[in-house]
Amino acid sequence: MNKQNTGLFKNTPSEINLFKTNLFKTKPCALCYAVACCLAAGSVGAYAENYIETGKLGNPASWHSGEFLAEWGLGAIHADEAYAKGYTGKGIKLGIFDQAVYAKHPEFMGKDKVINLYTFGIREYTDPYIAVKKGDPFSYDGTPSQQLGGKLGNHGTHVAGIAAGSRDGGKMHGVAYNAQIISAENGDPGPEDGIILGNDGGVYQAGWDALIASGARIINNSWGIGIDKKLEDAGKDPKGSHFHLEHAQKQFDQIKPILGTKPGGAYQGSIDAGRSGIVTIFAAGNSGNYNEPDAIAGLAWFVPDIAPNWLTVASVQKDANSSNKIPYSISVFSSRCGYTASLCVSAPGSYI
Repeated sequence: MNKQNTGLFKNTPSEINLFKTNLFKTKPCALCYAVACCLAAGSVGAYAENYIETGKLGNPASWHSGEFLAEWGLGAIHADEAYAKGYTGKGIKLGIFDQAVYAKHPEFMGKDKVINLYTFGIREYTDPYIAVKKGDPFSYDGTPSQQLGGKLGNHGTHVAGIAAGSRDGGKMHGVAYNAQIISAENGDPGPEDGIILGNDGGVYQAGWDALIASGARIINNSWGIGIDKKLEDAGKDPKGSHFHLEHAQKQFDQIKPILGTKPGGAYQGSIDAGRSGIVTIFAAGNSGNYNEPDAIAGLAWFVPDIAPNWLTVASVQKDANSSNKIPYSISVFSSRCGYTASLCVSAPGSYI
């Protein structure tokens, strides 16, 4: 999926992040399974030395601090109800497979709040967007890497803040604010252009292996294969040609022969994570409302044994003009669940 050019926790459109997942039922409800296991039961606590927690067990409204209210998605998914039951993310490791998370950001308070995994190996792909080629050595240690356009990548930091930024009296906090963040760099500068081998098998397999070994309970992914540009351009046009299951099947037909090989590491690693019991999350895509997820976002449809541990996530936005009882609608940029409907949920993904 193409990464949005977002700043560090600014109120700009962001990639979908599962840790804000909710089924958007018409009555208040607990967070869905993925968020619940992300939050985990734990005692109420604070990281900042001078911060006093005002939230009380059994009282959802008591959690409505300035930090909470600054982020509309927290209310949308009823995170306050989870906090009031003692779920804060304590003891849970959240994997972020993305650009490196900047561990020194002030929203990540506390010892070992962010662990940057060290990965290394040999590249399997010559990337046309950055100066690397097949056969080059690579290593990642949490140092910000260069993205398309020459800027240092901050997308992983943004995602990690939404998922688990500290609740400490600052400007915002994440959903599972007491969780530990485990960051692995995927070396992806974007854009996603539909090339199966474009997700470097060497880099991705190293990242998957490290995340699985780290003990991460959940691994969040905002990357993908992408789709044909003509289909993507028609993603907002109901009369255009669109990406559907038959197109995803053709992508998977290319993936299947490279599973278990070095070039196929991005895809084999995804399967390995799912088979390891890790909740594996992929954004549905940024290809518009009339397109469906690519074959990596919908991989569990093609590999059904990983479906119990897989979620595809579409993005929703606030919509004051919505006819729904709850005022949300699919984000204008988001792909819809489509063929992944049985393993897909929606989550706040715009202006978070």
